[in-house]
Amino acid sequence: MKVLSGILVAIVAMICVLITGGIIASACYNPLKESERKSLFKSAKMYRKDKSEDLIKLSIHGESFDIFRYKTKDVILGDGYPEFDGRWDGEDLKEHCVTSMWKETPVHKEDSSLVHSIIDVNMVGATSKLQKEIAALCDSNGNFYCYIQNGSSNYYLFVYSPKNNYLYYTRVKNITLTDCDSHLISNFTDTSYWENLSPEEKKEVTDKVKRSKSIVANYVQNTFTVGDNNQTDSLLSVLSKLPSNGEVKCLYFHLFNDIAIKSDGALAEMVGEYVKPMLLSYVDYVLTYIMDHKEYYTLYTSMLAENLYLKGADYDDSIRHFNQFRLELTTNPITDRKSGDTFCESVKSRITELWEE
Repeated sequence: MKVLSGILVAIVAMICVLITGGIIASACYNPLKESERKSLFKSAKMYRKDKSEDLIKLSIHGESFDIFRYKTKDVILGDGYPEFDGRWDGEDLKEHCVTSMWKETPVHKEDSSLVHSIIDVNMVGATSKLQKEIAALCDSNGNFYCYIQNGSSNYYLFVYSPKNNYLYYTRVKNITLTDCDSHLISNFTDTSYWENLSPEEKKEVTDKVKRSKSIVANYVQNTFTVGDNNQTDSLLSVLSKLPSNGEVKCLYFHLFNDIAIKSDGALAEMVGEYVKPMLLSYVDYVLTYIMDHKEYYTLYTSMLAENLYLKGADYDDSIRHFNQFRLELTTNPITDRKSGDTFCESVKSRITELWEE
């Protein structure tokens, strides 16, 4: 009996130690690394975590929903901040990751879906105290917010209050917020094109791409000129694979079209190699645009026809290549089949003209 009592006492003591250790660890835990803190603001003299909430408590598959409040001092937001450099919270930011610069509250219409899916969600039966504080700041004037959506289940929301010198950091990992649009920014839809964006939206998208350190970033920053060279070939290869992310898709499509319509000679022949991949990467998006813009309809028709003409050893061989393209096009989901058929007939007609010349 004494042995059993001793074992029970030891177990209770161990549990107490674990609970106490967990409480201390939670109180001491600070998710913002030094490099991450520096990337948020142009300058800030002090960060001190003064409150936090864990809205999950017990995690089974690595889920976390935490809110941290930091006391700050002498914060300068700075143009072009935050500077998310490709990694956050120990993970690489994925190709289609969406981020924003600091924006002034109230929350902009295009961001409402994301922000409110985070601050209004009831993880503990009701919105928490810090969620309510964040919601009040997001609905009033003179505060600032920015965010990261890295994939479909990792979200980070930052809200800064100059009046109180508070930074709120909401960290959601391995949780899909069902109320949130998976593409995040609702104004960048499958029917959004570059010319429809405001100057502010264009600048935000361009700045984001510049930070990606990709060949598209190099081109946007004028580090090379398009021509009959390997850099241009690599650039066209990337641009012709339209991403699902609405904002980046707008820019890629615009850049491709801008290069295509200004090209001639060997460059035009090079661009022609990528018209088919461009069309097939997002059939509805590309077809909708070119059907409404005669100059681009003619451009795509001519470039694709000339490419298929050059691929053929004779007329029949060119038509064989055309039929393969038509099959690939029509097996894609197309909302307007008539437009697809009209475009294909125009391409076939132009191939025939080229062989008759």
